[in-house]
Amino acid sequence: MSESMRPSRRNFLKTTAVTATALSGVRGARAEEPKAFPALPMRKLGRSGIPVSVLNQGTAFRLTQRMLDFSYAQGTRYFDTADCYEGGGAEREIARWFERTGKRKEIFLVTKCHPTEGPRQMLEMVDARLEALKTNHIDLLFMHQLCDREYPKGAEAWSKSAEYKETAEQLKKSGKCRLVGFSIHHQLRATALENAAAGGAVDAIMFKYDPRTKKNDEMNRAIDRCVKAGIGLIAMKTQSSARAFQSRWEKMKTDDITVQQAVVKAVLSDERLSGMTSHMVSFKMIEDNAAMARDAKPLAAADRELLEGLYASGPHRLCERCGGACADAVGRPTALHDVARFVMYHEVYGQRVRAREHYHGLPAEWVDLSAEELSRAQAACADGLDYPAIFAKARRYFA
Repeated sequence: MSESMRPSRRNFLKTTAVTATALSGVRGARAEEPKAFPALPMRKLGRSGIPVSVLNQGTAFRLTQRMLDFSYAQGTRYFDTADCYEGGGAEREIARWFERTGKRKEIFLVTKCHPTEGPRQMLEMVDARLEALKTNHIDLLFMHQLCDREYPKGAEAWSKSAEYKETAEQLKKSGKCRLVGFSIHHQLRATALENAAAGGAVDAIMFKYDPRTKKNDEMNRAIDRCVKAGIGLIAMKTQSSARAFQSRWEKMKTDDITVQQAVVKAVLSDERLSGMTSHMVSFKMIEDNAAMARDAKPLAAADRELLEGLYASGPHRLCERCGGACADAVGRPTALHDVARFVMYHEVYGQRVRAREHYHGLPAEWVDLSAEELSRAQAACADGLDYPAIFAKARRYFA
């Protein structure tokens, strides 16, 4: 996906010069508000039967009221946030938007927490999320990034445990949550989906999905079993590789759409999905993605084949083939992948503020690695990442 964080200060001043409330900024300053579209197409979220928009506004960036206004005007009716996005700033910004617009009832609201001690911990965490969002209920509460480093081994089985079932029932009975599930992008996501289908208590899952997923037999079996079990499925990180294919796409495409727009069409063609969440970080990205979500015309066959070929050939996200060998080689908790990712944000996407904030949010002992430890990590890395050089850049960039 496009990683431009937000309009520059210069563009912000240009687009707000006419009136402080104008929602311009898509193609320069305009006095009028942007065209308001009806809600985007809806699909039912699993056995809940709740209709949700097929394109969802992610909020893991420096969110603004104008961004939320524009996303709503483009038809988005599903906001996805988390306790950790912008240090809680995303939730607070959404709360301000609800208070200013009075549109809480029109939005399917999703947030996430990190119950690293087990599902039951969500019972303690939900009130803080309600307070941050200034609402009396959350439509969908996720355990965030299940199976990532902060969770203990075996977390992929939580979704079929009695503890999870009892917790979900209590949360829903209390009226604080309508639905409960988890998000996951870990390599164990197929196993986690299988467990959720077997357990029968998970309402929805958000998981890493891109145009290659349909050709992954293990993931397809897991998706099919979740659908059969009535679990609502939301795709995420769908466009994270697309920027790497942009130049090749522009040379060979047949239709007049960007590679990011082609990904939207390809993902939403999988009717097993209730929708996709995209951290749409610019007005143009919202506009482009929403246009594809409204357009029922399928991706041209030649472009679909081109897109599949680009994803098959790569390159993709950092550390995609990693099984943790680099961390194992160091022998203690580290932030190897995180630091490499933040350096990429800085160099490739120009997200310097975001990268610096995330880097300084890491525990000091996770980034304070010796030259010997970094060399061992480099030797063990399946992608051949030069960790000594990456960490040297991080110390220089984020000082």
